Amino acid sequence: MPDLAGRGDENGDDDRRKGWRRERVEYVEVATRKHLENVRGLELGENGEVRDGEWQGEGKKLAKGEVEGLENIAAALGGGSGEASSRKEDEMDES
Repeated sequence: MPDLAGRGDENGDDDRRKGWRRERVEYVEVATRKHLENVRGLELGENGEVRDGEWQGEGKKLAKGEVEGLENIAAALGGGSGEASSRKEDEMDES
């Protein structure tokens, strides 16, 4: 029976070792990603793939408030719908 108790401890060591190794892998992945993004200036996707600036995914997700804020700024600057500017282009110059 003493052998059974010894094996239980060994399995506990294996679990701790796996946990430590997994923790170390996660740390290395996070540190590597930060280095590539901050120091090397690469744009990485969700799974770590390199994005080269061309359209490869959905892009940044904007909150509803951010979209409304941008729309308000565009309206304040006179960039409403394209219809108003096209009507002005069609008008005859009377000068």
